[in-house]
Amino acid sequence: DLQSRTNRDLPLPAVSEKIRASAGGTVILPCHISHSVDIPTVEWSKEGLDPNIIFLYQHGCDTFEMKNQVFQFRTNLIMNKVKDGDISLHMFICSCLIPELYQCRVFWERNPETCGYFLLLPSIYSYKPQCWVC
Repeated sequence: DLQSRTNRDLPLPAVSEKIRASAGGTVILPCHISHSVDIPTVEWSKEGLDPNIIFLYQHGCDTFEMKNQVFQFRTNLIMNKVKDGDISLHMFICSCLIPELYQCRVFWERNPETCGYFLLLPSIYSYKPQCWVC
């Protein structure tokens, strides 16, 4: 995970964007690809999670059986925007936040391509953290 990576002095990937979020809110991790007639497989993952897949789009739909159970019904894409290349992840945050690293990858004919790394940070406006488990 992000903390153990830092503790072991392992290099962090270049972060595309830092995003602030609060427990109990929704966050959008923005990601776009060039418009394509053949929509690729889209994989969103979270570092330090096993299995690490939090959303998988294949053959035109969400693949629930591949998703980590912690993220069931908490992540989605706006399906009518996917055809335009918008593969931004909409995610409900339901626990106290520590810095978390997310990755978006697309697979073009089995060739993975990383679209971006997103660092989710606790909101600076949360004066009192709220914690609960979904």
